[in-house]
Amino acid sequence: MPDNCNRLPKTNWDQEVLDFACDHIKYNDIWSDEMMPVGGVHVKPKPRDIRFDVIEINQLFSMVDYKDGLKGVININIFDDKIYRIKALSEVVELIMEDAFVREFVFDLDYKKIMKWGKYTTLMNMRYYYRMPMVKFCDRYQLNAEEFKTEFDYYDDEDND
Repeated sequence: MPDNCNRLPKTNWDQEVLDFACDHIKYNDIWSDEMMPVGGVHVKPKPRDIRFDVIEINQLFSMVDYKDGLKGVININIFDDKIYRIKALSEVVELIMEDAFVREFVFDLDYKKIMKWGKYTTLMNMRYYYRMPMVKFCDRYQLNAEEFKTEFDYYDDEDND
């Protein structure tokens, strides 16, 4: 029986989803010069000296499922000391990422929440689910889907026969 997918190295697709999401946000045509965050858009960690007017993207988890393919969750965090600026940036990010299809990754907004982050900083946390179908995932990373079957998938196959 093949190994469970979570034992495979997953750094390639973990980093790619973050890079693709970052580039999709950063280089989107919707930004105007005055709306673009001064601190930029970064994959975590953002530069230490940039605290305000910045967007940071990080990954919470990813997994590969034999039936569903690659799926996971990313956070898009917006930092600033002005709530109105955070809300304006979050609206732009939400427009950009709304049902986004970026290089075979599909993104869906789960929730967004605003909170205090330290004495002077406020944070908008936007959590997105992402997914890539198994066929596309195996084609991109040159993998065999059978490698991702678990013992439960074998039982499911027997039930369908």
